[in-house]
Amino acid sequence: MGPEYQLAQFSYLENRDCFRYEKPYQILSYLGDNQSKTNLAWERPDKEKVINIRGRESDFRLDKHGFCFRTAPTTFTDWDVARQVETCHIPEVKQLIKEIVEGVDEVEIFDWRRRSTTWRAPVNQAVDMNNPTHALVPAQQVHLDQSPYATVKRVRMLMGSRADQLLRGRVRVINLWRPLNLVKNWPLALGDGRTMGFSDLMAVDLVRKDYVGETMYQKYRPGFRWYYLHHQTPEEICLFKNFDSEQDVESTICPHSSFAQPDAPSHSTNRESVEFRALVFTYPPGMKGEKSRIE
Repeated sequence: MGPEYQLAQFSYLENRDCFRYEKPYQILSYLGDNQSKTNLAWERPDKEKVINIRGRESDFRLDKHGFCFRTAPTTFTDWDVARQVETCHIPEVKQLIKEIVEGVDEVEIFDWRRRSTTWRAPVNQAVDMNNPTHALVPAQQVHLDQSPYATVKRVRMLMGSRADQLLRGRVRVINLWRPLNLVKNWPLALGDGRTMGFSDLMAVDLVRKDYVGETMYQKYRPGFRWYYLHHQTPEEICLFKNFDSEQDVESTICPHSSFAQPDAPSHSTNRESVEFRALVFTYPPGMKGEKSRIE
């Protein structure tokens, strides 16, 4: 079962004076050593309680809390081969989302990424942000992966002539997160969406060589509620929201992060995980399904 809770210290976006005249940004491509890659700064307030939900996973629901857990074993193991993930495993991910999430007509996986506490790029190579098998370290800043603006932009980019019609229905951005080994440290921390809102978040440009996205980072205030699943296994997946156009639900978002467990053994294994980001559509009245992407 594990402990009742852990105490964790999260990194929150500092609301800097420069944001009055300059949008927050992070540049994720190489600029040279003398050029600024970000204007972000972080604050780390006092430790917060992160409640262990082991044994009552079924109490937590996507539309109430912003996240849910399910048991979903997979036989797939080729995580180092992008083509295999995309041709063999992504169809499985899409089917899981359709089975778990209510009212789904169509799912489009638009991004995926491995994460690891110890992975390093090959010698003389930088981490390739366009290669999802190049693992990133677990995120330690409280964030949402997609802003509302970025979600609409993504729908228009991927769904072509169907975008306007799809945007008249319900649009959700949902992540499916799976550990690839037993999580003994740096678990996923999930913010209760009922205690967090867009007034606590700030949009930040993520600048890549060929695309400018927009994420959202959390500003701190007292009163957030945090949860995690102690010793999550590869058979246990988490789904959580980054966006939901349906406002008549208790939680439309789930800010999230990872955290260092104070009770983790010094010899604890590397944390490996994989996450998939999905556009999840519920059609507006009268719309029928069609092939999604532009050929």
